[in-house]
Amino acid sequence: MAALVVLFAAPARADVTVAVSPSLLEFGVDAGAEFAQEISVSNIEEDPAAISVSVSPKGNGGAESNTADWFSTSPADLRLAPGETKIVTVYVRVPKDAAPGGRYATVFFGTGVASAERSVGRFVGGKGVGASIGSAFLLTVQGPDLKLKGQVDKVVPVSVGPGRLGARVELTNSGNVHLFPSGEVELKDSEGAVVGIFALPETTALLPGETRSFYLEGTHDVADGDYRAQGKFDFGWDAQ
Repeated sequence: MAALVVLFAAPARADVTVAVSPSLLEFGVDAGAEFAQEISVSNIEEDPAAISVSVSPKGNGGAESNTADWFSTSPADLRLAPGETKIVTVYVRVPKDAAPGGRYATVFFGTGVASAERSVGRFVGGKGVGASIGSAFLLTVQGPDLKLKGQVDKVVPVSVGPGRLGARVELTNSGNVHLFPSGEVELKDSEGAVVGIFALPETTALLPGETRSFYLEGTHDVADGDYRAQGKFDFGWDAQ
């Protein structure tokens, strides 16, 4: 996956657009493993750009799931000429005593317009305006205690206009590894007949301990009456 970020600088300068690839990486690792991952960073606009590289924890699964200190990068900052692409290498070192489960961090690339009088690696350009874009690392430390478990907290029909319904769901990751939920909601009338099906859109990873609300794709015309929304979701592996 690739991603773009656009930085709007001062009117006298062009916009700065930086692309990173890949923007999402998923690994199964053993405790004590070490590996390197290359990320390409491209300046696809007409001004030079200064890039500052940093690593931040990702997710709300508790201190044990945030692993920014497992990561280092080379280089820590770089300068890109217009149209130039460079490689940043991310080094990951998993502690030998790491417990099984999901671990998460994001490598951020901070961008700014690089002027001749400013040093590389600072947020510069315009009037100090800066932006950042990240590559997310989703690590699963292998072991016997992995728990992929999701729960459906709410399935709610939603009025989106006169005589028209949509659907919203609320899902929670109650396990210790990330998951990518998929599934659908059936809208049934008072006699149990299916009058519409709503699909859960493709989404980013749901991290351990995270609860998120999703509006499903599609809407359906309905007559006045009582309706029931029933959802079925796949959380991966054999968890439904």
